[in-house]
Amino acid sequence: MRGQSVLRKQTSQFIAENPTDVVITRQVMKDDGAGGSIPDGPPSSLDPQRVRVVIKSLNQQIEFRTVEGEVLKPEYSIVGEYDADIREGDSFTYDGNRIEVVFVFSIGDYERRAEAVRRG
Repeated sequence: MRGQSVLRKQTSQFIAENPTDVVITRQVMKDDGAGGSIPDGPPSSLDPQRVRVVIKSLNQQIEFRTVEGEVLKPEYSIVGEYDADIREGDSFTYDGNRIEVVFVFSIGDYERRAEAVRRG
């Protein structure tokens, strides 16, 4: 586990070099009975979380298609601690823009990373 603690420390240091405190808005969804989903009540705001928002250069933006057929080209990488509470569909405000998380993955057990797009 020594390696894991070193990697977690490096992630913390990376975030601390250029931290951003974000308040994530989450819309909980429920089954609509017809194979889709609908909102389950109003969106809620989570407690602030410290992450690092990395703006991707054009050559770092990889295009992909969602299950619904939408073509996305994430403009941001969000780097959080291993236990960051961030999910696909979450949104937050950054630099005056609404940012929506479109993909989330964990790297080992030391870092949580998300890809995000600007929605306005």
